[in-house]
Amino acid sequence: MDMCNLESLADKLFNEIKNNKNPFDTYTVIVPNLLNEQWLKSYWLRKYDNVLMNVKFKRLVPFINEVFFPDKKFISSDIMGLSIYDIISKNRTEFPELANYEGLRLYSLAKRLAKIFIDYDKNSFKPDGWQSKLFDMIKAQNSQYAYFSDLANKEVEYKAKVFAIGFLRFDAAIDKALDKIHCIKLIQDNQAIIKKPLASKAPSREREIELLHGNICKLLASNPKLK
Repeated sequence: MDMCNLESLADKLFNEIKNNKNPFDTYTVIVPNLLNEQWLKSYWLRKYDNVLMNVKFKRLVPFINEVFFPDKKFISSDIMGLSIYDIISKNRTEFPELANYEGLRLYSLAKRLAKIFIDYDKNSFKPDGWQSKLFDMIKAQNSQYAYFSDLANKEVEYKAKVFAIGFLRFDAAIDKALDKIHCIKLIQDNQAIIKKPLASKAPSREREIELLHGNICKLLASNPKLK
């Protein structure tokens, strides 16, 4: 991975495109958001004063979805939250730890658990105990959707040259998926871009997992049965 500021990364990307002798080669450039895309297009015009050809800009998760699961969509936190609520409501004996959660309290718990589970899924982290059982039941009930953990078993061919630019890091499951299509990752240096308007600080992956654990512990701490 190359790690430096955004302008240096853009120069690396544009040199690859500009120096390519094959006019039929196509490029897919994955960017974090529309601001990054607009900045890259503007930067190209300032340097080369012509149209940026044979380049498609994509957002990360929709691109991964399109390439690896063309017939499915990644499950959303809203859908997963409703599924969690339904599963727990109908399988009380399977989850005695959650016996005190009913009605709106259960619905609130389900919504928050869904966001945590999706973060687990993106980071290739497998929960244990009742959380593991619940997640397996979610996947069984919603097999029509794609899951980040399923990326490990998917192999695809993608003909365009792929670059991911402007990211500070990638979640573990997505990082491995990008490797499968030989994506060149032009990673921004967090220290080098503190003053950049497009930058934002992000915790390390290890710290993020710790925060996820902390969130779920705080979420359920009020119920003594969960201790």
